[in-house]
Amino acid sequence: MDIDVELRELTPADAEQFHAFAAHPLVQPTINATQVPTVAEVRTFLTQLAANNDGVRRERAIVVDGKVIGSIGLTLEGSSAELGYVVRPDYWGRGVATQAALLMVRLGFDELGLTRIYAVFSMDNPASVRVVEKAGLRQVDAKTWEIVRSAARG
Repeated sequence: MDIDVELRELTPADAEQFHAFAAHPLVQPTINATQVPTVAEVRTFLTQLAANNDGVRRERAIVVDGKVIGSIGLTLEGSSAELGYVVRPDYWGRGVATQAALLMVRLGFDELGLTRIYAVFSMDNPASVRVVEKAGLRQVDAKTWEIVRSAARG
């Protein structure tokens, strides 16, 4: 089954849908939070993110059938950026993260002019390894995968 994935700006209006996946017990440990955020905390985070989207982080909502089911972002470091994402567990294994990663890599190279995009994952997370590999990133050490602009163009 093909799923159409769209990326768009996150807004404070997405707080409830964002909270629904961020607070999920399988997702919450991956978002670097010491406790489950409240909807109000998520709304504040999204408000700050929207106000500072010209800064270091480019974050997008992953949207399927009009619903925010995850987020994906690039943390900018000069002409490089780290790719990170999170998807609702009921969409795991359906190609959503791979489609989103492909779109975000394209955005990074074509719109942001990046020369390198990388991701850091443990080999204990084989699903994420498959996602970044399908998005064109290649393993460079025990925990890092990358794609450089010349490879993305070729």
